[in-house]
Amino acid sequence: MAFVYCWYGNPEHDGEYKHWNHEVLPHWQEHVSRQYPQIGRRFQPPQQLHSPYYPLRGPYSSADPEVLEDQFREMKRTGIGVAAVSWWGPVWRNGTHDTQGVSTDERLPTLLAAAERAGMAIAFHLEPYPGRTAATVREDLQYLMRRPEVAASPAVLRLGPQRRPLYFVYDSYHISPADWAALLTPGGEGSMRGSDGDGVFIGLWLNAGDGDAQLLPGGFDGFYTYFASEAVSFGADPANWPELAAWAWRHGRLFIPSVGPGYDDSRIRPWNAAATRPRQGGARYRHWWEAALAVQPAAVSITSYNEWGEGTQIEPAKVFPAGGGSSIGSRDADAGDGSSSSGSTGADGSSGNTGADDGSSRPGSSSVDGSQEQYQSYGEQPGRDEWLYLNITAEYARQLEQQQQQQQQQGERADAGRPHIEL
Repeated sequence: MAFVYCWYGNPEHDGEYKHWNHEVLPHWQEHVSRQYPQIGRRFQPPQQLHSPYYPLRGPYSSADPEVLEDQFREMKRTGIGVAAVSWWGPVWRNGTHDTQGVSTDERLPTLLAAAERAGMAIAFHLEPYPGRTAATVREDLQYLMRRPEVAASPAVLRLGPQRRPLYFVYDSYHISPADWAALLTPGGEGSMRGSDGDGVFIGLWLNAGDGDAQLLPGGFDGFYTYFASEAVSFGADPANWPELAAWAWRHGRLFIPSVGPGYDDSRIRPWNAAATRPRQGGARYRHWWEAALAVQPAAVSITSYNEWGEGTQIEPAKVFPAGGGSSIGSRDADAGDGSSSSGSTGADGSSGNTGADDGSSRPGSSSVDGSQEQYQSYGEQPGRDEWLYLNITAEYARQLEQQQQQQQQQGERADAGRPHIEL
């Protein structure tokens, strides 16, 4: 499964660019922010994007049903069977939109319809908003599952005999375990267990002791690690996954490690260099996949399919502008109209919270200052390397499927009788 973000927009479908024109974010310490004069400025698509990479599709709109369907079909060909889509809560609740003002709730009908056409299963990645509590989460999910287009959609992933939806809860540690327990424990005050808001709840493992301190007393069914940089958290470091897997085994919880190709949010957080992790031509992504498979997880999550602003995406990227070398582009280059396009070599082989940087690193330049644009490429073979990370994903998705089949046949799964989650 992969984390998917449907917050992008362009003038053709949305009247303006959304997220591709992200602002440069401030550091939480004012004296650090003062070192970066570009803070507060916005990028100017289609030449200037907020990402260190340039999408093969151009700066597309997530409101475009053709783009969504194409993305879901692309993921399916790669072996990704579940899209965990970012959802910030009901449109009517104050603050329930992403950091750039996009309401993911409004985009659900188009997204679900595209997923149905493509045969993609949908899980929900519950994002935090101001004032989020266990009680508001309960209201949110009752609202979500009572929406006719959600309740009736065959695209919504439902697990086990009770057919419960799958929820990843980002920043779950911001709500106390006692409050979560009231929601996620049978018999708890305000419990959702057995109600129409019930689900398989996957909390975020951040710090070393979160299993005993947060997840177990909170009543979560399992946990994930999300971050694609080990600098961010204990849980995100693959070196710690054997410990996390052993804990999950002992306590009968689902462990869903998150693998990522690298991390680079330098354009929107120029002060966050400590968290940057180069991709190493795909070697890093392979290492994380191998670390995940080694602990025989319930499933593997990918961070991310298309979080372009943090440079964690596996969605195809291209050299921009065409013929401009592997990384350099200029403001005057033709970036296209942002419409959907396809690469020549697909993954199916058919053809050809950020790091806790203290601000001590040197200020870097951002393309919002009007200098030449520089976009990283996945490799040096146009027509093939755009698909590098989808091809790697397909390789390891097959290995994961084989591993799970062998475990089931041998009766060795620690979570026997618990919901089985496909990639």
